[in-house]
Amino acid sequence: MEPARKLEYHLPEPTKQPGRRTKRYKRIRRQPRRLPETALVCVAAIIIVCLAVLYLGQQVHTMHIHRTVQQVEQELRTVRQRHEQLLFAVNSGRSLRAIEAMARDQLGMVDSETSTVLVLDPQDDEPVLSAADKKPSGQPRQPDGVVPAIAAWADRWLPLGGIKAGWNGQ
Repeated sequence: MEPARKLEYHLPEPTKQPGRRTKRYKRIRRQPRRLPETALVCVAAIIIVCLAVLYLGQQVHTMHIHRTVQQVEQELRTVRQRHEQLLFAVNSGRSLRAIEAMARDQLGMVDSETSTVLVLDPQDDEPVLSAADKKPSGQPRQPDGVVPAIAAWADRWLPLGGIKAGWNGQ
């Protein structure tokens, strides 16, 4: 019994004759299958469209990043201006003149060159005030805030005179 398909072909050996060339048998090769031209054109078109879409996406992304960089640069300019303003405020706040002005305005301190004299009438418990400090109603001025109110109450009950020493009446 022989197989249905022979894998090897046994051909008779050609005899060599002088002056004659012997023929060699070649194996027959199959040609590779090629895609049709329309399929190649479609694949090339799809590749070109994909590349174009990727290029446009990169351009949009680049524009977005450029806009973001411009916004961050604007914020940086604003922060630098604010930083310069704060440095100026700190440097001006460190000067002796500014410290003295703050002490007078916020802490109620008095300049050492000017002196304020308070004259008390021995018969009255109330000090004599200048015309600018008097209230038009004639009643004594009530302190504003919690701490001065407690100090005024303590001064009425314990008249030692030292409780109002730090209060300038403002």
